[in-house]
Amino acid sequence: MDRALTELELAELSTADWEARCQRQKAVVADLKAKGLNACYAEAVLLQWKRTLTLMREHLARLREEQEAR
Repeated sequence: MDRALTELELAELSTADWEARCQRQKAVVADLKAKGLNACYAEAVLLQWKRTLTLMREHLARLREEQEAR
């Protein structure tokens, strides 16, 4: 029987997913620049995703602290 994931486990998975997204987007930006193309939009997306990732990491840290306090 499958068990439900905890909030901490879900946050870890989601954060890892966003880390991978940011890495892929960073590669897109580098590729566009290497080809001499305009990477402004891709850079803006990357910047927003990095902000999201920062917030997710902060949330994950709070969840870990709460779990350790229990």
